[in-house]
Amino acid sequence: MDMFSVLFWCIAVIATVLQYIFGYFNLRITGFLITLLYNVFLILLFFNGKHITLVAAVAVLVIGNFWLFGYFVSGKNRHEKKIRGELERMKAKDLSRR
Repeated sequence: MDMFSVLFWCIAVIATVLQYIFGYFNLRITGFLITLLYNVFLILLFFNGKHITLVAAVAVLVIGNFWLFGYFVSGKNRHEKKIRGELERMKAKDLSRR
């Protein structure tokens, strides 16, 4: 692998983890900023970096955005599931005291 590929995969992994964390804590603006930075990085890379076709660049852009959005939603759903479970336990505990 060349240096570009290593840099791209490091950025993709870090962005994915951050999107999940931001989704978990429902930080929409920071989740949007990660996606925006990803898009800017890919656009700069297309014009200044490796020579790839337009179709490949658009495919990576679209798939990457769906990937990041999916992890944001996944973190958000996990947090909501945790809150729902806690609420159910509190309701059960409250009903058992009556």
